[in-house]
Amino acid sequence: MTNARILDGKPEDETITDSMDGVRLPFPARCEPVLSQPATGAWNDSAIGLGVPVHLEDVRYFSSSRNRVMRVAILDDEPAELRRVEQTLQQIPGRGEQPWTLHSFERTEDLLRQLRRETFDLLILDWQLPDISGLALLRWTREHMDSPPAAIMLTSRDGEHDIVQALNAGADDYVSKPFRPNELKARVTAVLRRHNLQRTPASEVLVFNDLEFDDAELTVTRAGIPISLTEREYRLARCLFANLGRPLSREYFYERFWTHEEMTSSRPLDTHIYRLRNKLGLTADRGWQLLTIYGYGYRLESVAAGSEASVAS
Repeated sequence: MTNARILDGKPEDETITDSMDGVRLPFPARCEPVLSQPATGAWNDSAIGLGVPVHLEDVRYFSSSRNRVMRVAILDDEPAELRRVEQTLQQIPGRGEQPWTLHSFERTEDLLRQLRRETFDLLILDWQLPDISGLALLRWTREHMDSPPAAIMLTSRDGEHDIVQALNAGADDYVSKPFRPNELKARVTAVLRRHNLQRTPASEVLVFNDLEFDDAELTVTRAGIPISLTEREYRLARCLFANLGRPLSREYFYERFWTHEEMTSSRPLDTHIYRLRNKLGLTADRGWQLLTIYGYGYRLESVAAGSEASVAS
């Protein structure tokens, strides 16, 4: 379990004003990284900054839930409350599942800064904080992020007006303090299920245009023809397609698909992205664009109609 407590961040120069709360948030009004792709549509090593050799194929050692790690950010200015939420969330992954990565923050500005750099699946937000309110942060994510994470307000403010205000601002759920651990676990699980972040059945087959992903066999086919992928390549591709249109940070991928001991070569993620572009044909003529977001990570986009995922029984 990773608990990254960040306490000493410095505000950026640019600011925006949250018109509803009257506070100034220390970030640009849009959280849009710079995208880049060659004008010809052709991708090569220099286009994605590789410059490193491709090494041996990945060993098939992953557990079936390795790509299901949840990245959760918890915001609360009370350390004891942070610890209690962390202990509760640690109990959600089942036996044999990968523990979640929990990032705890005592200052809203520090979490805002990380939201510009990292990808989170879920935010759990206190309302009343000494710098910027959790409600203001919630509104910022809904107004200025292309694909905001799911969010639960966890606060001592339990009046009907407060609950309605938070839900109207974009909260997926609202839990009052002092919270009951089993209730919080159930509400978190329900929110993730609504956002399609819970594990899918092992027998499920997902179809994206002419690509078919079989999670039970860890195989990909195009028009019935198998595509040779290592297990790590399969899980990385599956993650990209499960998050279509969503910017994913480099740290998001590394926490899910690489161990700390493996992080010895310079750019293993870029090498795998390069392989997937070639093997899966992630090009505009096939209906896909795998965009490099410089200084952040990658985003897979559909550029053709009718590319929504379907489920085959």
